[in-house]
Amino acid sequence: MEKFEGFGSQDLWEVSLREAEEVISASADHGQTSHKINEKLLSVSSVDHISDINIPGNCPYGGVTELWSIDFISVSNDCTQCGICAEGCPVGAIDSEKSNLIDKEKCTLCCACIKRCQKKARTMKPGLMKDAAIRVNEMFQERKEPEFFL
Repeated sequence: MEKFEGFGSQDLWEVSLREAEEVISASADHGQTSHKINEKLLSVSSVDHISDINIPGNCPYGGVTELWSIDFISVSNDCTQCGICAEGCPVGAIDSEKSNLIDKEKCTLCCACIKRCQKKARTMKPGLMKDAAIRVNEMFQERKEPEFFL
């Protein structure tokens, strides 16, 4: 990847546009999809002319968590209070100094803390959440390619 001096949005846009054109021209499938992508890219003359994209939902996520009060994360004595789980929590539900404390109202049940714990001190307690996680993991082991719509 190239390193840029100015980081001006126009410079990055021109590089992105150039890279996109290279990908499209190198594509083995020059079908209607490539044509639509190319047409859309070429219709924008500057990054300043791109309108904001309105994507439904909340980003960052700030959903209504009082609908669930599930205590499903177990923290064992192997926890060294290193804070890696707190750093990995996308909503800040874990206290960085006392990582065994979880704010259940902030927690979105994403399990990022379990995945990031290097000591494996965080696990799922037996119950519905663990059963669901096992079932989802078994059902969706193969990667699905994303679909793009223009």
